[in-house]
Amino acid sequence: MNNHFTVTIHDDNGVKQFNVHRFVKKALLYASLFILSMVFIAVGTILYLNHSVEVIKLKRDGIVSAYEEMKKKNIALEESIQITNSSLDKKKRELSELSDSLTEIEVLIGLKPMAESSIEDRVSATKIDSQHRAVLMQLIPNGSPIEYHGITSSLWLPDTPNLR
Repeated sequence: MNNHFTVTIHDDNGVKQFNVHRFVKKALLYASLFILSMVFIAVGTILYLNHSVEVIKLKRDGIVSAYEEMKKKNIALEESIQITNSSLDKKKRELSELSDSLTEIEVLIGLKPMAESSIEDRVSATKIDSQHRAVLMQLIPNGSPIEYHGITSSLWLPDTPNLR
């Protein structure tokens, strides 16, 4: 009788007894151990995956915050680029106006406009030429030959009825 296992079930209809062979008993034991180990493995896997999901969420939140920060920096840089471009356009217009004015000055002092030269070269050439002209104007006498002291007496004025 050592090879049998007896299961007794009590209910309203009476008592029922079942004899289970020891081999079946071992099979049930191994099956229950297998199922129990599968449950432990499943719980462990679920816990591991849960932890992995939390780590991934933290990484994702970090990346999203870094992305938002980069986006703000990008917007600030784009605004800076726009300001710089508008300033550059303004400077280009000013340089063009300066070049036009310099061309007019070169024409006035008698120089040929040097459009292919740099602004610095044109300004220095104009400056040197205007300094030479100023020196020449000081050397050339351009005043009256006799100093004017005004009318000394009224004897020299004609008698005309229109002046009185």
